Amino acid sequence: MTRAVAREGFPLTYFRGRFGRFETEQDRTIHSELRRRILVRSISLDDPLDLQALAAEFNVLPGAVYHAVTKLVTDGLLERDPERGYVVRPVTLESSEQGFNARCAMELGAAASTVGRVSPDRLRALRRIMSDTLSLLADGRIVDIDVYARRNQEFHNAIIDLADNPVLSDAYRHLGAGGLTTSLLRAGSEVGQDIADDHRAIVEAYEEANLDAALAVITRHNENVKHTIRQAILADGGRL
Repeated sequence: MTRAVAREGFPLTYFRGRFGRFETEQDRTIHSELRRRILVRSISLDDPLDLQALAAEFNVLPGAVYHAVTKLVTDGLLERDPERGYVVRPVTLESSEQGFNARCAMELGAAASTVGRVSPDRLRALRRIMSDTLSLLADGRIVDIDVYARRNQEFHNAIIDLADNPVLSDAYRHLGAGGLTTSLLRAGSEVGQDIADDHRAIVEAYEEANLDAALAVITRHNENVKHTIRQAILADGGRL
């Protein structure tokens, strides 16, 4: 449950969960700015984040920066080195393969338990998300990187969420596969037609209650995505 709370002299806050943390607009702003710096690689892969310096820069308490950083770890964009602290998570061929194979395994499991059992309303919602994502592609290129990345991840999350299993959904999001993809996207990035076709085919398989088709296209989509990511990593020297 999310509940808005306003207090005199404080920014509007949002309470998340029964025992959650109050999240302010300040928290979201810091998270968004750090995320942007990571994606454009203005934060070096080789240098750990200085949380105290960032707190001073943003003129906030260190706890606010720590909150943003932990969310970025969940997003798959940062990782914690035992010796150096929080560092930008590099994307390598190995981490990419492992991340997307794990994502694929979860999606196959979700499909096996949901195809043919999804309500018409939820099928329409899945198609709408798919269409919103593909609307951000023009002539094989991404129009808006940030929005495309969010909607693409929303589409994949929606497939998992059809299982109505919070444990599965939470584990899926903690994979950070969306962060791996976003790290490689740049303005005008190419996205093959096969990626767009896969998304359409996944929705159609669900709509037709065709489990065999769903399993086949999810597997094919994983290979197509891994190929696209592999080429981007190799073009950048094998580590991004």
